[in-house]
Amino acid sequence: MTTFKKENTIRAGETLFDPAKTLSEIQVKFKEHKIFWKSHARQRMQDRGIDRTWVREQVAEGNIQLVDFVWSHGHPEKILVNVGAPPGKQTPVHVCIINDTPKASVITVYWVDFEQFHDDGITRKRRV
Repeated sequence: MTTFKKENTIRAGETLFDPAKTLSEIQVKFKEHKIFWKSHARQRMQDRGIDRTWVREQVAEGNIQLVDFVWSHGHPEKILVNVGAPPGKQTPVHVCIINDTPKASVITVYWVDFEQFHDDGITRKRRV
């Protein structure tokens, strides 16, 4: 018979995800250059003309807004953040990150598609 310790249980409606803590952990990893850039992310940034150093600096300095996250096994597997628009550009950039240990993994980086997002670059449009 399996028993669970009380501190490892959650009640209905509760979550183990603390967005502020997760974003803070990601920020620290980016400051310390503890980042694994997946080949897909590197290729997409190159194809789209998005500077990796700029992305790293934006996340490291905390210039990020939580957009969305994908749940897996009780915690967010992928975190999507808005890092704003690079100098000289109008369109914001989204970065998809997995908060792995000991590094954060960057899955992909892309320009916000305003057909899918409202003008704030954060709120998704309702699918019809």
